[in-house]
Amino acid sequence: MCGGTIYILPKRQLTYHMISEAWFPRRSGLLTSEDEARRSCRQATWKTNLSAELCCRGAGGRGAQANKQSENMLQEAFYDADDLLDEIETDAMQLKVEAESTASSSKVHIVEEIKKILERLEDIKNEKDFLDPKDGVWERPSRRLPSTSLLDEPEVYGRDEVKDTIINSMLSDDEGGNRKICVIAIVGMGGLGKTTLAQLVYSDDRVNEYFELKAWVCVSEEFDVCRVTKTLLQSVSSSFSDDVMDLNLLPVKLKDQLQGKKYFIVLDDVWCHNSADLNVMSKPFKYGSQGSKVLVTTRSERVASIMGTAKSHRLKELTDEASWKLFQEHATGISGGFTADPDLEAIGREIVQKCKGLPLAVKTLGALSGCTLDIDDWLRISQSEIWKLPDEENNILPALRLSYHYLPSHLKRCFAYCSLFPKKFEYEEEQMLLLWMAENLLPNSSRDKKREEWGEEYFNDLFVAKEYSLQLVDGSSSQTIKKTRHLSYVTRGTDPYKRFDYVLKATNLRTFLPVRQINSACSSKTSDKVVHDLLLELRCLRVLSLSGYSNVEQLPSSIGDVLKHLRFLDLSHTRIRILPESISKLYNLQTLNLNSCWSLEKLPKYMHSLINLRYLNLAYCIRLAETPRQISKLKSLRVLTTFMVGKESGAKIGELRELSYLRGELHIMKLENVADTKDAWDQAKLINKKHIESLKLEWTDGINDYSTHARDVLDMLLPNRTLKKLKICRYSRERFPNWSRGDSLVKIVFLELSRCKFCSSLPPLCQLPSLKTLYISGFDAVVTMGPEFYGDSSVVKPFSSLKS
Repeated sequence: MCGGTIYILPKRQLTYHMISEAWFPRRSGLLTSEDEARRSCRQATWKTNLSAELCCRGAGGRGAQANKQSENMLQEAFYDADDLLDEIETDAMQLKVEAESTASSSKVHIVEEIKKILERLEDIKNEKDFLDPKDGVWERPSRRLPSTSLLDEPEVYGRDEVKDTIINSMLSDDEGGNRKICVIAIVGMGGLGKTTLAQLVYSDDRVNEYFELKAWVCVSEEFDVCRVTKTLLQSVSSSFSDDVMDLNLLPVKLKDQLQGKKYFIVLDDVWCHNSADLNVMSKPFKYGSQGSKVLVTTRSERVASIMGTAKSHRLKELTDEASWKLFQEHATGISGGFTADPDLEAIGREIVQKCKGLPLAVKTLGALSGCTLDIDDWLRISQSEIWKLPDEENNILPALRLSYHYLPSHLKRCFAYCSLFPKKFEYEEEQMLLLWMAENLLPNSSRDKKREEWGEEYFNDLFVAKEYSLQLVDGSSSQTIKKTRHLSYVTRGTDPYKRFDYVLKATNLRTFLPVRQINSACSSKTSDKVVHDLLLELRCLRVLSLSGYSNVEQLPSSIGDVLKHLRFLDLSHTRIRILPESISKLYNLQTLNLNSCWSLEKLPKYMHSLINLRYLNLAYCIRLAETPRQISKLKSLRVLTTFMVGKESGAKIGELRELSYLRGELHIMKLENVADTKDAWDQAKLINKKHIESLKLEWTDGINDYSTHARDVLDMLLPNRTLKKLKICRYSRERFPNWSRGDSLVKIVFLELSRCKFCSSLPPLCQLPSLKTLYISGFDAVVTMGPEFYGDSSVVKPFSSLKS
């Protein structure tokens, strides 16, 4: 069983170059020795990165209990180092934004802080000697022994039906259709028995007779094309030399062995999501004869999809009866071993119930219970010992702990962060990705993949089984509170200042997150002292949410000067009226959620200084007059829910042109303020924004533009062909632009046209092939639906996909 500490460490991969170039130039006068400072910074960077990796590798492992004290010390040192390095990066960003030649404040203390952290790391090293290469720390520890094709289970319960289904697919020459490689996948969370099922299929006599060649390879998380190919070659060729290491030669040799033969290959425990690597591995498979099969076991549907799976089998939990038989097998060595002791059977069934149908948990606890057949011992197992972590602060299913043990380190970080939410909390993917990003738990963007895409991949991998969650328990000690870095709490109708007295001790807090339970009141209240006094003491905050506190009307004017590390700020459903100008100094801020801030009247003038902002939610900010100018400088922006075209002082429609990475939903309001439609096609450039899925175009109520201006404006807002949802509201011309009649809306599934009371003619909506939902209302001038609405019905069936 796994146990120990769960770590939520940022995925910081700093380089000495980043820090030295950002901070040390023009500062040597502040330091006693520039070379010493650079050396200290280099050491701190290297040890900080290594410390994080060692913590995450070791967390939850079998030796975690013995190493717990050192791991906790290491974790604290890492957090402090991370805070310090983040301060350096923030200072560098401030210089970049403000274009100043000197620092805004003295940073002499940073060198001393770096020295202190180095001393702490050195102390831990001396105590545990964890940096000694001879101890094997440099090699990534194996999470489990590689699987083999040999089935070591005397009996497999509850899998007969799915086994026969897979074998029938294996024995069919037509299963893969026109695919050159027929891939069949077994998908499910860790501990469900995917490998055991694959072993059952692999060892079946019908399979042995059907295929000329068979091979089994355990791929595992550490994907290595050379290793996988060599293992396959060793299985299918007795003359293969193990000395061959050339990646160009290995696939050729495997192709020669598979050429024209009907083979069966099992790729067990595949984690790799890199389609290029998987394609390189799979190329030789194309040369087998018709009927060849590849069986893949994986936790990820995405892996199955990349492999070009012909059929995917999602493995389910065992039934209660199958679980009970498996438990008996491992507890007594025989099925039905408890018939003579009904009391022992009753307790055993309670234990099995708690395993939730996971074979790995059932087998582990069955073996443990089989060490003793004493009723008192079994009661202790059922009631407490196995079901609590060693520190007895959390209550987590053993099945979940077992699954957690086999997670890769990057998913362990993200999974551990989910412990901030109460039991049965329904995770929203977008919110979780933004929080992970704020805590630096996701890789940085690369040429091939953005941080949001990494987050989506992690989310899909992690929540294969969404029924599991962690639960926080009250009653932490004063020492625990002092070291707390992440805090969440369930809101009440009123949260007075007294409720947060203990938080003052947690001065290094990174997360302050109120959470609402299902079916709870939509709003709460909290003390002004929490907002204006307490939060300013938490200078290391990365995540701050005041969402749903209906009495919050303003923030401290100095918030941007104090909370420099802040990356996630959620003020949704508050009565905030004006954001302080210092918000513009939150250079690390990635998420600003102002959804349903109905009282919000103005945004900071210099919001364009938020150079790392990726998510800006302004939905339902009904009193907000305009979007600030120069918003086009927010080059990192991915989500902008609402854009209000301004007059003299506000943002112009052309600023949208520079926001190349916008995705999701975009609502453009106050289109009557578009002043110039000359070169209109080049202003907003919506046609280039292929990741926007939902678009709403709206004119203000009561503005009646009878000129051609409204049509010119709508003409310039030609969307990309990938658009799926479109709403147009209060358009005031008689006819819609030409793009509404062509193939620009070919992928539209939802269309709403409302309150266009002067429009007398509708475009040929019947010809939209993907349209499923259509709303038309408020077209006072439309008397009849003529041929222009139906189009050429002889070419395309009208409303071929419409449902409502």
